[in-house]
Amino acid sequence: MMKKIEISKKELKKEAIKRMKYLDLSRKVILQFQKNNEVRICPHYFFGKSMPVNSEIQEVIHQFEKRTGGLVYYVLATPYVDLNNEKNIMTMYSLFYVSKYSGEWEADILDMSENYQITYVYNANYPELSELGTIAFNKINGGLQRLG
Repeated sequence: MMKKIEISKKELKKEAIKRMKYLDLSRKVILQFQKNNEVRICPHYFFGKSMPVNSEIQEVIHQFEKRTGGLVYYVLATPYVDLNNEKNIMTMYSLFYVSKYSGEWEADILDMSENYQITYVYNANYPELSELGTIAFNKINGGLQRLG
């Protein structure tokens, strides 16, 4: 059974920066997080580029961190076609985070080494369908691209 030991915010941030480096995120993204606690988002149309999260996503991050005690350090935005209405394009936001339980960290790093990660996926069109799930990704130009 995995031991559940809670970690301080300082240790969460240290682990987040370690992961950002492991993921080959751009120096700018890492520095913004390190110095200003700024979470950056990689939009689907600019692989490797990033921008600050908007107020809606900042609130999603705040609520997620409050609920779980984890720390979000990066967000991927991905469009999807709504299967119920092909004219409706949905946007999913995958929140990369560090769990407050350090016993989970080793498994997270192993997943990352295989380009998988458990993220909180926020569905902007149908928030009630948001959930934790494993996504696949590629490292590209100092950012990430969601594959599935």
